[in-house]
Amino acid sequence: MLLFCTRTEAVCTPVERQFDQLAELVTADTHLAHRTVVAYIDTEVDTELAHRFRIQGHPGVRYLGWGMDLHATGTLALR
Repeated sequence: MLLFCTRTEAVCTPVERQFDQLAELVTADTHLAHRTVVAYIDTEVDTELAHRFRIQGHPGVRYLGWGMDLHATGTLALR
């Protein structure tokens, strides 16, 4: 899972915290930890990657796997 955001946008801060929680959950799960990547991409720093994934708003979330590229804009809901 990829989170596209910027450090300068206030809306990204709470989503970053949720994404950090997701990363912790994945790391703690031995089944997922060895085959799952949770990453944050700052679109102001890596403009090329943001362009490649056609990021038009923040936060942008991309899920890559099993031949799929799913995308969504919004917040994450974690338990």
